[in-house]
Amino acid sequence: MTAQRAPRRPRLMVLVYGACLALLAVTLGGLVAVVSSHIDSATLTATAAADRALVASNIASQLGPTDLTAQTDAARRRAVQVLLDDFVAEHRLSSMTVGDGDGMLRYASGAHASELAALAPLAGAEASAVIVAAPAPDLPAQLMVVRLPLLDSAGSLRGSVILARDAAPLVSASGQAVRDTAAILAGGALILAVLLLLVFRATAQLIRRRTAELVESERRDPLTGLPNHGVIVSRLAAEVETARRDAGWIIVAILDIDGFRLLNETHGHEAGDGCLLMVADALRRIAPPGAH
Repeated sequence: MTAQRAPRRPRLMVLVYGACLALLAVTLGGLVAVVSSHIDSATLTATAAADRALVASNIASQLGPTDLTAQTDAARRRAVQVLLDDFVAEHRLSSMTVGDGDGMLRYASGAHASELAALAPLAGAEASAVIVAAPAPDLPAQLMVVRLPLLDSAGSLRGSVILARDAAPLVSASGQAVRDTAAILAGGALILAVLLLLVFRATAQLIRRRTAELVESERRDPLTGLPNHGVIVSRLAAEVETARRDAGWIIVAILDIDGFRLLNETHGHEAGDGCLLMVADALRRIAPPGAH
């Protein structure tokens, strides 16, 4: 008894499944990248908005009309400096710098304030927030630098404030959000990949079964289910060749239904089909094992 070779999976189904997985991976990577970008942007925007509110209520409201000019006396400058130092310590900032409307540095508080001030322009009315590498080894590895314009009651620019803080908590929170999002997307992608695999496997099995049924239907008579003339001739030729090679013998039985044409003409084709089915059933019952 020879073992039957397992049917090969249709290559087209494998290619389609691979293409679906590739498209799924690309989509997943794109979604993670987009989500990461939006989370980073939202984090910077939210932090900058919070800093703007803090500066407006604690710094901008305390600065007089001449505090950002060269006419400020020494006592007032010391008072403003104390105000900035307290603000930096209270809110755990790395540094804080204040410039006038022309971009000239007027006050600085915190370690490496002048180097950090160079990371963002003091001049200009636009607010900004970026995460940069620290310019000095004794500072946190990454810093978030926020630039906030100072406007007077008429809406004119009178100065700007630059805040620098350790970006590690923000980066960590943003990274955790991205990882959580990626985990959720990856879980959904895995489930979808398994469902696709099951669908493609079931489809491949259905195609193989239908193909086998189609091939077998071409080899058998549709009425009786017995092998058709072409199959019998092929098998007979193979058996004759085997008997000749092995000096063996075979038995061939030829049956003829007498008056079959007359039966069809007299009683109709349905009666003839019934007769053929009876003969086929009889042959199946009396045929010895191994008969074709």
